[in-house]
Amino acid sequence: MVLKNRRISRGMLAGCLLLSLAAGGKALAREPEIMSNLGAVTISCSIYKNQAGVAGVTAGISQSQVEEALGAPRSVKYGRGTMEYSYPSRTLLLVHFSPEMPYVLMDIKTTNREDATPDGVQVGMAETVLNDVYGEADAVWTKRYESPKIPEDDNAKNHAKLDETIYEYHANKTTTLAFTVRQGVIREIHVHQAE
Repeated sequence: MVLKNRRISRGMLAGCLLLSLAAGGKALAREPEIMSNLGAVTISCSIYKNQAGVAGVTAGISQSQVEEALGAPRSVKYGRGTMEYSYPSRTLLLVHFSPEMPYVLMDIKTTNREDATPDGVQVGMAETVLNDVYGEADAVWTKRYESPKIPEDDNAKNHAKLDETIYEYHANKTTTLAFTVRQGVIREIHVHQAE
């Protein structure tokens, strides 16, 4: 079963790569572009804006476009100028900056195995697919889980099970596509657009 899933995943990846090359000869990732973000911090941007999406939606689209693509949410939480749409294994944050403006999608998080990025990357795939599809990440870091009161051997086991590595790809100064990986498998896809 595991080998069959890996073959299917590799086949999907190969298909995406071939379609990308056939549709214009461009690689999925671009040559990294250096720019400064909103905090005047120099960042590298190595994916295109249209690659920073998942489940058929991208950051920056309107509330009506979200509902057209995903249907009505299971539940909605309202905050000050925000709405959080909840779908099975998926959360979207919409923001409106003034009463005259419509709500805009700013943040997407999914753990749904059926959701895919425009390049075909899904939760449940091996982390090696990220380098194959997007190239080297613009930022990588690891969240380590420490329990100072337990023996070192148990702590090491917890690291193997719980530590998460985040791979972040920047599309421009404000838009990021990130993947959370645990035990070598993609566990969450996160698209974020800064205000």
